[in-house]
Formats: sequence, C-alpha cells, structure tokens
Amino acid sequence: MTESETPTVLKPPVSRGRRPSSRSELPFVFRPRVWLPVAVLGLLVWGGWLGITSWYASHTTFAVVSTAGVPLSGLSIEFFACEESSAGVSPTSRIGALESVSPELTVGWELSPGEALVRIRAEGHGVGSGYVRAGRDVQIIQLGPPVSLSGRVVRPAGESQDGLAEARVLALGGGARGVVLTEATTDADGAFELVGLSSAVPYLTLRVLAPGHGVAEATVAVDSGRVAPIEVTPTHSIGGRIVACEGVDVGDRPIVVYNLPGVTARTDSDGSFVLDHVPAMYERCRLLVAGLEPEFTHARCDAAPGDRDVEIVVERACHVVGVAVDALTRDPIRGTKVFHEHGPTGVEVVDCDEWGRFRLRRLPAGSAWITADVLVEERSLNRGYVRKQTKVRRGDALVDLDSGEVQTDVIVLIRPLPR
Repeated sequence: MTESETPTVLKPPVSRGRRPSSRSELPFVFRPRVWLPVAVLGLLVWGGWLGITSWYASHTTFAVVSTAGVPLSGLSIEFFACEESSAGVSPTSRIGALESVSPELTVGWELSPGEALVRIRAEGHGVGSGYVRAGRDVQIIQLGPPVSLSGRVVRPAGESQDGLAEARVLALGGGARGVVLTEATTDADGAFELVGLSSAVPYLTLRVLAPGHGVAEATVAVDSGRVAPIEVTPTHSIGGRIVACEGVDVGDRPIVVYNLPGVTARTDSDGSFVLDHVPAMYERCRLLVAGLEPEFTHARCDAAPGDRDVEIVVERACHVVGVAVDALTRDPIRGTKVFHEHGPTGVEVVDCDEWGRFRLRRLPAGSAWITADVLVEERSLNRGYVRKQTKVRRGDALVDLDSGEVQTDVIVLIRPLPR
C-alpha cells in the first residue's frame, strides 16, 4: 500500500432491529411463561384443598351396624342438638329425622351442625343412641337386639319404702343431657319396665319425675336387667311469672334451673309458670329463661321450693367494654377470664386479649358485679421436691348501667395473691 492510499477501516454492522429484551437475561424459572402456569396450578390445588376441607367440616359420615351380624332394615335416625351447657333444656331439642335410610350415610350441616346426638331404630333391634361429629372419619354406631330393664320407684327409707305410683321414668342415652330412648309410668306399687332398649348401649341414665317430688337420677347398666329401687323425696313447686319489656313474647318460654337437668317448665300466655321437681335439698336455686334472644337478658333470679311470687324481669341487655390490669403495677393481664352471673346462660364468660381488653355482654340494667379470674402457678421446694400449685388471682368491679347501655371505661383490678 502506497502513502497516497487511505486505509480502509472495518466497522461492525449496525443492527436495525429492536434492542434485546432484558427478559432474556432472567433465569429460566423467573420467566413469565414458566412461573405463571405454575402459580395458576398452585392456586387451583389450594382452592381444591380448601373446598374439600370445608366440605368435610360441614358433613358428618357414620355407619350403623348390628351386633348380631345381620343386615339392618327399616332404619330410621333422629338428630338432636348436642347440649352441654348447664343452662340448657333437657331432654335436648330435636333437629330432624331420616326414614328408611341405608346403614352408611353422610348428612349435612342442617341435621348435624358440627356435632349431634342421634336416636336410632331398626326392625328386630332395640332403640339406641350415639354421638356423631363432622369430619373425615366414618363413625360406627352399634345397634343390638332389644332388651328390657325393670325397677321400682320408692319413697324415702323413713316411709317404709312404699312404691310411688304415676311417676314417669325416662331412659336417656348419652348422659343426663342426652336423648330419651324410651319411657314408662310406674304402677300402683311403683314398679316400671322399660322395653325395647338396644343391648349395645352399655349405660343409661334413668330420670324419675313424680308429681310433688324432686327429680331423681340413676346411672345403670343395660345388661343388668333390673335396677335397685330409685328413691324420690317430697318437695314443693315454685310459682312465678316473667315480666318483659317491649318486643319479648312471654308465652311458651322454657324456665330451667341452672345446673339441674330435667327440671323444666313452660310459661302460659301471660308469662306465669309453675316449676315442679326441684329437690327440697336445694335451699336456693337459680332460675333461667332458656333460649332468650341475644339482645335481651335478665338479672339473676334465686328461688327456693315453695316460693310463689318469683318474678323474672326480661329487659334489653347492656354491654361492658374494659380492661383487666394488675392492681399494683397497672399492667394489663392477658388470658384473664371475666364473667358475671346474670342472664339466660347462668354465667357469661369472656377471655381477655393480649392487652387485657374484654367485652362482656348481656348484663342487666342497674348495679351489677363483674368478676375477673386469672390462674397463677406457684412453685415451692419441699424436701427436695418441686411442688406446683395453681392458685387464682381475682378482681371485681361494680358497674351501674342503664337499659341497653354500652359502657366502655371499666377497669377491673386484679388483686395479688394473699401471703
């Protein structure tokens, strides 16, 4: 090449297209066409799992089998509310029934709202009972051939154990708050016989209701055939009425005794009632209006057998919002139980949150005490052994309320343990 010639400079070609996308620089798993289908699939699986779980949580599956090993025919099943409250009506209320069903079935929330008691009948078998709950498991309830149970209702031993006529004897499956399987009425000598019971039911609660006598109960084994005499004692009835505010129908209301199942009365159209079968040993008992609507309540009402002018005042409920704190440090105490002893439930209880706050409902108007309890575990060394003892710290507060009021500034001081 001569000096007059200009050297040729080679340049890289210029791209006329779009600039390379930054997406191509991402790792493979972060590219949209990869993670988007995976995310959609994960959501579908999660939604399906939630659907299956919620279905099982709202359905109850159980099977009825014969202890005799024969097929069951003419199977009928009745469902009853599972009532464990000390303020509930006993026997418990009926929810619904199924007739001529197969021995294995699944029912929904309308017949078994989470849990239920069932009464079962089938041809050639005695009536039985069982407890079922919602979930995946298939629960087995056994039904056996019919057996009978006999016994006698008598007066107290000081009265020569004479038999008591016209007493109702109820056979309950599932305990004192269970379902009635069958019943009988005593004859002139006080004798009774309960027939058609399933031999697969191990134990029954016998409840005796005799006019002018206190309720009596006995737990018996079904295979015993005959039970020991059941003794009942004379008592007096309790008479009274419901006085209610506007919006409350006083007719056909159940009146129960707190923590005494089986003693129930129904009010007349004017709200009056006569409650029988409260044992004479109860110097005072608490009367409750069961099933009262949530916006109403009544003050604690104590009565004794023989009282005639008992008055239960039903009014609009008051609510209290407050905090439970240490009386010395003024620090909130979490996990405290705050309660009062008014209203149709007998005891209304709530738990404080982590800041010690609570909302307590269904208080009556006027002056009322609210109480707070917190459990404290103490440890002490005794002869080389660590001894644990649980004690209760308690506090209370008196509130003055107007009808339907919501009071929001209540402070309950939890006192220290006594030394």
